[in-house]
Amino acid sequence: MVLCLAWMLGVRAAATLLVPFLVLVVGLFAALYFFRSNWRATLAGRALLYSKLSLLVLSSYGATVLILDEFPARDWVRLTVYLVVALTQLNLLLTFIRVQNERERSR
Repeated sequence: MVLCLAWMLGVRAAATLLVPFLVLVVGLFAALYFFRSNWRATLAGRALLYSKLSLLVLSSYGATVLILDEFPARDWVRLTVYLVVALTQLNLLLTFIRVQNERERSR
């Protein structure tokens, strides 16, 4: 489907159309997970929610850049967004390792 879209519209236009779709899908997942799951119950649940929220922030930033060419403090916003995403992904990785190690010890 994406390849057909890229072939019909061009790669740049297809990628541009995927950004709001990404915001929608990730936002929907994050909202459903937040309101319908007991995400606070486990380390993995919290790490997953934080990871999805950071992806939502990143994709929203990408959509903003497509709409607004320049805006005040854009470089600082970009730095902050990338830092938040990097830290939440590091948290997800460390949580995964911690959970795996706990499972190994319990055997």
